[in-house]
Amino acid sequence: MDFKDGAVLGKKNIEALEAINFDLNRLDVAEALHDKLSNLLSESTMSPKELEELKTNVRRNCK
Repeated sequence: MDFKDGAVLGKKNIEALEAINFDLNRLDVAEALHDKLSNLLSESTMSPKELEELKTNVRRNCK
């Protein structure tokens, strides 16, 4: 399952996620990360700096 699948599945089950106090903003973050990762992958020209920034953003937003 990728970020987007998880976000879509989560948005279909908001009541269950709210019941466990899940931060629903993470669903939006997951979708945004999916879009960014897809774009970067399609470009296939990621510089080392961009790669480190991406890793940092993923770590920060997936805690």
